[in-house]
Amino acid sequence: VIGKLILEVPWNRIWKEPVVLTIERLMLLVVPRYDWDESLYISRQKALKQAQISTLELLRSALENVSSPEPVNDQTFIGRLLTTMLDNLRVTIKDIHIRYEDTISHVELPFAFGVTIDSLILSTDRSDDSRFFIKLLQFSGLSVYGRCGYTDYWLEESTREVSAADFVDAMDIFIEDED
Repeated sequence: VIGKLILEVPWNRIWKEPVVLTIERLMLLVVPRYDWDESLYISRQKALKQAQISTLELLRSALENVSSPEPVNDQTFIGRLLTTMLDNLRVTIKDIHIRYEDTISHVELPFAFGVTIDSLILSTDRSDDSRFFIKLLQFSGLSVYGRCGYTDYWLEESTREVSAADFVDAMDIFIEDED
């Protein structure tokens, strides 16, 4: 659940000011997948290996056909614009709660653990020389919790429909109950 998503693009100052993406109230509940199909797993593994072989063959043939490299610096306006926007991107995520619940791996001992973060900020710090920049990652209010043998799980019935408001309330209760 995402509470609020805000994207601020300073179009008239795009080359100098950052694009700001703000996410407020990010809640994520992760559970293991219930249905395991061995034949599906094997067929996916075979398809993955075949794709890797095809990729390597294409790469080998491409390398055989390559002549001397030519410098390519004809980036389009859109390409430069997107590169600048990504270089100057500032992402702020506030009130993060990620919880993992598992009632399948060990049926006799279900467990849950979670992480909460008050804020997470990814920003760019430009030095005096505009050719170089540093990406900074700051976070505050990190909390980790866990509980084993806990049977009152939110998703014991995986088929029920849940409103976003009920989900948020339930996730908040998990934090309040944990010490």
